[in-house]
Amino acid sequence: MNIINTEMLVSALFVLGFDKVDPLLFTYTLAHLSKDNTANFEFIDSSFSPLFDKIIDYTGGVFSLKEGIALETVVTPNLNNDWTLRKALSTNKELLRSLNFLDFKEIVMKKIDSLGLDRIDQLGYLFSDKEITLVGEMFGADDNNIFVKKRVN
Repeated sequence: MNIINTEMLVSALFVLGFDKVDPLLFTYTLAHLSKDNTANFEFIDSSFSPLFDKIIDYTGGVFSLKEGIALETVVTPNLNNDWTLRKALSTNKELLRSLNFLDFKEIVMKKIDSLGLDRIDQLGYLFSDKEITLVGEMFGADDNNIFVKKRVN
């Protein structure tokens, strides 16, 4: 049994290149893991670690790294090896492996369907740069695409 929690899932999504994690990305990713539970995950939520609380901003239901912090930020320097945030985040190798095989385009489509195309202008802030790139791959990128406008601005 692989126990995962909110911190582990959010951290894994950051490691995979998402610069923010909103409730829909989180929920649809967790649902997919539950549905295709070949890794035998069990979700048990718990409080966040002090490191997570220190480096993660949670505003408007969206997790993001605090300003000035990146995955390559050194969080525990020592004489032999600098420990970057990427290495220090609480993740699970099996979770990362499972997420690497997940089709995030499907999740992004569910997210767009849930929000409604007519509301994307107001809710575009919910999409990470990685999701914007996936939308561009799926639909092409033109100047009228709200996702392209968001990336440019």
